[in-house]
Amino acid sequence: MYVHGDIQKKIKFSQLKCFYSDSLLNYFSQYGEVIDCVVMKNQQTGKSRGFGFVTFNDAQCVDTVLSAAPHSIDGRQVPKDIIYSYV
Repeated sequence: MYVHGDIQKKIKFSQLKCFYSDSLLNYFSQYGEVIDCVVMKNQQTGKSRGFGFVTFNDAQCVDTVLSAAPHSIDGRQVPKDIIYSYV
C-alpha cells in the first residue's frame, strides 16, 4: 500500500471484467505518473476477477482522476461510482 502520511495515492476500480492492465496503464498515465497498475486475476483460470488497482506517484493524481469521471477506456464508458480512492 502506497501512502504518504494520510495522503492516498491509489485508486481501486471494480466491475471491469473486460480490461487489461496495459489498457488501464495507458489510460491513467494521462493523469500522472503511474507506478503500479494491476488487474486482479483468478489464479486457476487467468481471467480477470473484475477489479484492480492503479497507484500514482503523486496523490493529487487520484483527486484529478476522481473529478474527471466518468471515464472512457478503450471506447467503453466507465461509470463514476466504480473508481474510488483506496488505502
